[in-house]
Amino acid sequence: MIEFEGRTAPGRLYIRGERWWYAHGGKRVSTGFRSEAAAKLLAIRWFEDSAYPPRSVELRNQIKCAINVEQEPRYGWVYFVANADGQIKIGRARNFVRRLSALRSSNPSPLTPLGVARGGAIVESALHERFDEWREHGEWFTDCEELREFIALVCDPMHLIEVMA
Repeated sequence: MIEFEGRTAPGRLYIRGERWWYAHGGKRVSTGFRSEAAAKLLAIRWFEDSAYPPRSVELRNQIKCAINVEQEPRYGWVYFVANADGQIKIGRARNFVRRLSALRSSNPSPLTPLGVARGGAIVESALHERFDEWREHGEWFTDCEELREFIALVCDPMHLIEVMA
């Protein structure tokens, strides 16, 4: 039995790899979530809506909005990296040093880390929406004053030192 915020659903949740899976009635399906709270809420919604297993992106997005970042146990870092072409990447990673190394090996121009802040997918998506008018492509944004001011405001320089050490 799955319980979350006073609501219940039959079946069970289990972790496989990095994602939570839901099993009920001999069927198994990935919730697509790393957060246990989000997986529980999704399983309950599937049961309540009699839509097991759904393929609804809209339902998953509603769940993402309903779950606080504080409830995500392993959310890692949101990072800001500038390239020599006047762009800033807003991304996320659990291991920023490894991610920066991968970015540097796949990017022809030099990259400079600007800052890191605690956060995960929800925070990253919110930042992409907030700075959407400066988006150039994917997760790369125009290096502008508004974005630089935001980075200076939210990123503790000690976090970058801590992560890079």
